[in-house]
Amino acid sequence: MTGFTSNLAFAIGINKYKSGIAELKTAKPDAEELADLLRDEYQYQVELITDNTDRKPTLNELENLLTKWLPEKLQSPAENNRLLLYFAGHEMPVESDHGSTGKFRKLSDRLTEFLLLIFV
Repeated sequence: MTGFTSNLAFAIGINKYKSGIAELKTAKPDAEELADLLRDEYQYQVELITDNTDRKPTLNELENLLTKWLPEKLQSPAENNRLLLYFAGHEMPVESDHGSTGKFRKLSDRLTEFLLLIFV
């Protein structure tokens, strides 16, 4: 990977949700396949996070990953680091006072908002 001394990736795949949200079938295997590809073909250091990994896809765990694990792995200067974040999971309907709007908000939007808070 020309110009980069550090190639890091987070591959997150969530099949199982709480609160009655329907279980998915492909989010976890998609994240696993991408993690293997990035690790084996492109020499990324990959943190795979799924329902079945030791590190669970919870907001607390992701916060820990991004605020503690990631800063330890990044190398100076910052321009030498490449970071890839992959998320596979559910979306949920956006509700209004009159019911569903027909639009969807990705459950990962909360993660995106969190990432913006950390990296901005």
